[in-house]
Amino acid sequence: MVKTDQFLVTPGRPHGLSVFLGRDSTTERELIVLTARAATLSDQRRRPPQALGQSVELRFLARNGEDLLVPAHLEIRHNAEHLQASQYAFDVKPAEREALAERLRRLSNQRVAFRVDPTWKERPTVRLTSIPVARGEAPTLTSSVAEQSVEGELVNISYSGISFQGPRDADASFRDSDFVETRIDLPTSSNPVRMVGILRLRALVRDHVRYGVEFLPDLTLNYAENEDAVAKYVMLRQADMAKLGVAPQ
Repeated sequence: MVKTDQFLVTPGRPHGLSVFLGRDSTTERELIVLTARAATLSDQRRRPPQALGQSVELRFLARNGEDLLVPAHLEIRHNAEHLQASQYAFDVKPAEREALAERLRRLSNQRVAFRVDPTWKERPTVRLTSIPVARGEAPTLTSSVAEQSVEGELVNISYSGISFQGPRDADASFRDSDFVETRIDLPTSSNPVRMVGILRLRALVRDHVRYGVEFLPDLTLNYAENEDAVAKYVMLRQADMAKLGVAPQ
């Protein structure tokens, strides 16, 4: 059960959702807070076009192009010195709120699925290859061939990224790298899964280095095909874990 005041995105953190007032609007609004019952949008540059109680459709657009229309009404307007914002309450039936919350969470830039661990007998091999990018610039698909690569074992995986364990000295080569190409040899796929990602975590764990990589759909060639391969593996492992009574993380 999703509580109505539970944050679906973390306030002040990137979330990957674009929000528009109206299905045909092309003007993106800044999302400040998103819960299971309402969305709060910034009014820094404009006043809301609705009066309190007036109905509107909120259009949520994810980075992968999937969108969602949600009926809502203007519930609260904040006009304090430090906050100019409007809160739109979702007009959905109580029985539909759980499904809506799960859909919004999946569209956001949090974990798209629970993490699953590989079996102890079969840990897929992962190869990280750095993508050289000038500091302050975004990586491109035409980046030159990377200079550094490292291989290791998959620790866990979700639709949105992986945790990977490599040799202790790996970070000496990756200390200046933020963007990487991941190559994952999953037992459920005949071809390696290749995803461009950004390193979100680096940590020493005993005698290894642990990396957390977030996949970047916009920069990954054939993203849908690679995502399907990840989804197949994740769903298989979820089913295996359910049989053993182990809850996904």
